[in-house]
Amino acid sequence: MNFKKLLLFLGAPLMLAFAGCQPTPEIPTSAECFAQDANGNAVTTLEFEAEEGEATITIKATRSWTISGIAEWMAVTPTSYVNSTEQEQSTTVTIMVEANDGEARTATLAIAYADETYNITVSQKDAAGNTLGGEGTEASPYSASAA
Repeated sequence: MNFKKLLLFLGAPLMLAFAGCQPTPEIPTSAECFAQDANGNAVTTLEFEAEEGEATITIKATRSWTISGIAEWMAVTPTSYVNSTEQEQSTTVTIMVEANDGEARTATLAIAYADETYNITVSQKDAAGNTLGGEGTEASPYSASAA
């Protein structure tokens, strides 16, 4: 009986002391980067009508990034961001396309960060409203499709 009281008397303070100890959270070591629209939806494709157009996305990244693959019929601003904190930073990026009076067209914007790449496919319809189908590969070439 005395042993149980002694255990309770010594054990309770020790349990309370250790209950307050929490491991230190680790800083993520993997880079993350993604794009989203104004509603918070992930963006992997942007489709424009034949008219001149503009879209705004937010790139959230834990590392510095650079955009390449910008076609001559589009403008992207900014095209890079330097993140010196390695904490998630949000950057608003604007993609503008010129009016299209030719065939439907597509380009892939490649956002390079750390050793990874995040791609956004940008397509624009022709004046008749046609789009390009397929993936632009030998196995799945682009093909025109009516609107």
